[in-house]
Amino acid sequence: MRRSSTFLAMLLVAWMPIASSWAQVAADRSAPPPSPEAVVAGELLTEPPTLHNLGFEWFIQGDSNRNASVAVSYRLRGQTAWAAAMPLLRLQGERIYAESRVDLIAPNMFAGSVLDLQPDTEYEVRFAMSDPDGVHGTAERVLTVRTRAEPEPWAGGRVFHVYPHGHDGPKIEPPFEGLMCACNFWCAGIFTNYSGSSGFYIADNVFIGRNDPEHMMVWRGDVWAQFEGVDGQVFPPRMLSYVAVKLYGPGHVVAYNYIANFHDGINVETYGSPDGAVTEFSGPGGTVPLEPRQFETLEDYSRATGQDRNSVLVDYGIFRNVPQLDARDASTLQRLYRAEDFDFRLKEGSAAADLGVRIPNVTDDFSGGAPDLGALEIGAELPHYGPRPL
Repeated sequence: MRRSSTFLAMLLVAWMPIASSWAQVAADRSAPPPSPEAVVAGELLTEPPTLHNLGFEWFIQGDSNRNASVAVSYRLRGQTAWAAAMPLLRLQGERIYAESRVDLIAPNMFAGSVLDLQPDTEYEVRFAMSDPDGVHGTAERVLTVRTRAEPEPWAGGRVFHVYPHGHDGPKIEPPFEGLMCACNFWCAGIFTNYSGSSGFYIADNVFIGRNDPEHMMVWRGDVWAQFEGVDGQVFPPRMLSYVAVKLYGPGHVVAYNYIANFHDGINVETYGSPDGAVTEFSGPGGTVPLEPRQFETLEDYSRATGQDRNSVLVDYGIFRNVPQLDARDASTLQRLYRAEDFDFRLKEGSAAADLGVRIPNVTDDFSGGAPDLGALEIGAELPHYGPRPL
């Protein structure tokens, strides 16, 4: 049965007023160091927490040779043993430029996160800054922070009767067509491009768009133009549903949703340069030509570029049940598949087993000699996808 609704919603969307970044530990205001290569510890900020993650920014001065580092560890408040997290990432002057949309220069700082924590739980997070050229200010700091609690439905809240686009059955007054119509009396998907917004909680929903549910849709290219007129299709295809969820600002939680028949499922309203093969890069300083090259082997490519030094070649045979598709077969190119019909878990003894690297706070719970490549560790319990049972 073809569904024409923009949203079929078992909707739980909550907003909680949480602040943007705030200072936890102020900068050290003592005299600056004598060497520009020494690091000066500045203000340490925490980002608005999510249910499972905590984010931090530590601003610095100095460290002109970029050899300072910050080790991170954490523990439940009240416990004694510390667990290692990933070190903070060093930033200084990197420019992100995308025409008139984005032009950002990163400040002199460290930034990073502690991941996969428990909701509504208090943690102590320890930061240890080091630099062979010396650290000016307090080199070790401990913050006490709490993850966000999962919102509960408000017992005294209002009830909005939301119906999908084109619904012609019975309606309870006053009816609304679409979620944003109900929330803001302005009709779109769940959408905000206001940088001051924060704390949205969007979970356990079903979003069904109005794009063609029977065919994969692409908006340009001769490969896709050949389907003009097939099963009544037009090329370029009609854009009936653009995005299900589009957000800007910190601290949002988007989880356990099912999204289908949209151009984009979930967007973050901050854009960088587009992906894809290009022959030149146009930036604020001019145009830099790129040289296309081909390599016989992955090893040749890694040696020449320094990229993918830890990568290995695999094929579809590493998975339990993922058949290889042929992009040259026009009879199957537009076919859509159900994810639940496949099994992306790795086979025991496959080429991807035990070839990963332990990353603190990311791959701690591996089995075997080392973490497996990919998202699913052999023998681990599968995560829950889509809306949770009521």
